[in-house]
Amino acid sequence: MNRMIVRACVAVIAAGLLAAPAQAGVRHFQGTVEGGGTVAFDVQFKHGKPKLAGNFDFGAVPVTCDEGNRSRHFFTKNMVSVTHRRFQYEFRGFKASLHGKLNKKGKKATGDVSYGPNSPEPSSTNCSTGGPRNWHASR
Repeated sequence: MNRMIVRACVAVIAAGLLAAPAQAGVRHFQGTVEGGGTVAFDVQFKHGKPKLAGNFDFGAVPVTCDEGNRSRHFFTKNMVSVTHRRFQYEFRGFKASLHGKLNKKGKKATGDVSYGPNSPEPSSTNCSTGGPRNWHASR
């Protein structure tokens, strides 16, 4: 009797361990922005399908300001829904937005990001990417 209980427990634990990675997981994506800069973000998957994207982090994105060329770093910890492998986010507190799309296998993503015009600090005015800049990332 004890052996049957132990075997049943082992089978249940093994099934749970094998099913857990297939059920949900977070994949980290990293890549580059056209013209310079980096992008990094996370995508939460459930049952193999992307559900949420977030923790967006754009680094050293070139912008043009009234005073000359600069680079900007902007990020958020917020998550947004992924619908039909697509997502978008509007940054709060300053003008910036991103759009993205995951490929069918969920291993690559492409999109665009725009920044400005913003005046993030007294020494820089009207900083902007000059429109959307394409980005690509993979895990």
